[in-house]
Amino acid sequence: MAEALNQVTPLILTFNEEANIGRTLEGLRWARRIVVVDSGSSDRTLEILAQCPQVEVVQRPFDSFARQCNFGLGLITTPWCLSLDADHGITSAFTSVPSQRFAHKAAGASPGLSQLSPSS
Repeated sequence: MAEALNQVTPLILTFNEEANIGRTLEGLRWARRIVVVDSGSSDRTLEILAQCPQVEVVQRPFDSFARQCNFGLGLITTPWCLSLDADHGITSAFTSVPSQRFAHKAAGASPGLSQLSPSS
């Protein structure tokens, strides 16, 4: 299971999410790397993110949701991305999902879990 989870990088878009981001990070303790694209938070969001060593924060002014996501996807080097809102809670039951998906390539993706195409 751990090997499958190493193929997944969570991507979180943030803007003033101090009330939520801690709970989301708690559910992502399994992740080797978490990419966060922050749109200029002025609350404690960045302070909370800095307490999590596997978080990589990149600041980018918000222009559109799609562009923020695409920018974040460009920073991911694993074959799979778990795209989350900062207020999503991840339970321990989630950790079995990637293993099942990787074991059955025809299973496709689930909401928020997408396979990335290698660059040409």
